[in-house]
Amino acid sequence: MNDILAFVILLIFIVMSPGIDFALITKRTLTDGKKDGIKIALGITTGVLIHSGLVLIGFGLNMIFRIQRTGH
Repeated sequence: MNDILAFVILLIFIVMSPGIDFALITKRTLTDGKKDGIKIALGITTGVLIHSGLVLIGFGLNMIFRIQRTGH
């Protein structure tokens, strides 16, 4: 459980920090307009959510296999 909590806290800070995604959204918004900026922001957010969900599934499977192997 501590691994998942640490991952979620780390993920919050990673998503909040400006980086290449911020630069891409800003560039697209300034060059192509607000509508395209929103589209690319939603696409990036969807990708982050899918990736994070898959990582959490991996953590869960790891915990299940660990419990089966050790009996705890």
